[in-house]
Amino acid sequence: MRSSIFLLAVGATSFAAPPLAKPPRFQQRRAPVAAASPAALALRGGGVGLGGPLSLLPPVTTLSFALATKQVTPALLVGIWSGCLLLYDLNPLVALLKTLDTHIVNAVVDREHATVILFNLILGATIGLVQKGGGAQGLAASLKRFAKDARSCLATACALAGLIFFDDYASILIVGNSFRPLLPALRVCKEKFAGLLHFVAVCVSASSPVSSWIGQQVGMVSTATAGVPAGKLPSPFVLTLGTLPYRFFPLCLLAFVAATVTTGRDFGPMRDAVVKSERETTTTTEDDGDAAPDMGAMEPSPSTPLRAVNALVPFGTIIGATLGGMILDGRKAVKASGHVGRVTVMQALAKGDSVLALLWGSTLGCAAALTLLLSQKILDLDTAMGTVVEGMKEVIEPIIVLALAWALGGIIQSTGTASFIAAALTSGGLPAWALPASTSILSYVISFATGSSFGTMGILFPLIGPLAWELGGGDQRLLTHCFGCVLGGSLFGNVFSPIADTTILTQLATRVPLTDHVRTAGPYAALVGGLCLLLGDLPVGLKLWGPLPAVGLIIGAQSLVLRLIGKRS
Repeated sequence: MRSSIFLLAVGATSFAAPPLAKPPRFQQRRAPVAAASPAALALRGGGVGLGGPLSLLPPVTTLSFALATKQVTPALLVGIWSGCLLLYDLNPLVALLKTLDTHIVNAVVDREHATVILFNLILGATIGLVQKGGGAQGLAASLKRFAKDARSCLATACALAGLIFFDDYASILIVGNSFRPLLPALRVCKEKFAGLLHFVAVCVSASSPVSSWIGQQVGMVSTATAGVPAGKLPSPFVLTLGTLPYRFFPLCLLAFVAATVTTGRDFGPMRDAVVKSERETTTTTEDDGDAAPDMGAMEPSPSTPLRAVNALVPFGTIIGATLGGMILDGRKAVKASGHVGRVTVMQALAKGDSVLALLWGSTLGCAAALTLLLSQKILDLDTAMGTVVEGMKEVIEPIIVLALAWALGGIIQSTGTASFIAAALTSGGLPAWALPASTSILSYVISFATGSSFGTMGILFPLIGPLAWELGGGDQRLLTHCFGCVLGGSLFGNVFSPIADTTILTQLATRVPLTDHVRTAGPYAALVGGLCLLLGDLPVGLKLWGPLPAVGLIIGAQSLVLRLIGKRS
């Protein structure tokens, strides 16, 4: 889902194009800062405000404002503006103007970002047509054969999300929009649905050797090992696959999802949300029977036939066209690089532009939905076009948040937040056994602060690769473990940071408020991440046991915690 340009992405959101500092116009903003006071310049880390303690200001401001006000859009704007203060001589007026005319504009006009915006608009139109044409209700009725209660609904949704292993965007958007109409009738907590869907979609796609992530992962491993003498290591692809047992966080988070679904136990804010949801659903059911949630202008008329095919065909088209588009585009890219011979599916997926493929898939899916509804005379052309517009309106607010998150990612990269965090946490020297755990901590902190898995990988691989090789004296096992810590730990922020792209897309697909999603999913990710450090990275680094026993111990420990403090619904 992300093209090879992500190899240079640092601090951008996880599907962002190269850092926004790329365009010449963006570079011009780094004006002299002589007008700022010496004290301010010292705090900012230099004349251009890079790498100092105040580089933490944009993410900290954003998160604090969002938690205090529960308003994401103004929080992102304030975060961008605070970063611009550091970049423009601490001048609040200039910072405000540059927030709009440089950083937000650059975020929107970037080719890949514009493609994502267009894809979301077309997908919104498709969902609107599916709802207006009765397809969503028909699909919900069909899925009830498998999803008969809250537990089976969550299990079915997680299984389907896992089956769409090739791309996390597609998994979140398709499963989220398909199952959302079922949630009220089956008394499913929407916060729990959003959290588990987000976990499964990201972890499965990021861990699959046939997905939109593998190309960037292999490329980063290749870059990080460029200084190792030839013949000392296997190929970058084989080395990347070898990190899978060491990716404790995604493996154990998937196991935690399975445990909470099968046992029905929850704790913390998620438990509170489940109890609140059951109370509200009971009241709604008593008052309204089995009434479906009101969809406003996209509500089908009472005479509309509820046919699952009118949802299955458009969504199936999106899945098939996206996967096919990635393969076709990837094969073209592989052949253009001078490759001779047969191009495998894995090679094609590694090079395919998944964002472009998603645009193709959503376009064909929208065309399929429109054709079905017009041919069955469920909608006339005027009503269909009106529904397209209404569907696009539904995604405007998430798109605004997404654009602001891109801009904030550029600000975070430009102020050197990730570099400062990495330098602060690795200064002073480390014994070789502590490097894996330290790498995971770095990955957790940077990925949450930047909301970017690929940005985290981009800053850590060039740092950790040579360091692990040197500290380990050429130990391939230590190098593989550290690489696994980067690849696995960088997902930590991606599954619940409020500025991560998949977090925003989860909110778009499930209609769960962003702050609620972060508040409920965060403790689960934190529990798994902490256990991965204590029972995985530290003891494996000390060679007390290997990666597979570590995975078993972590799964056992988190299951025990869930049993001790979790309560059934």
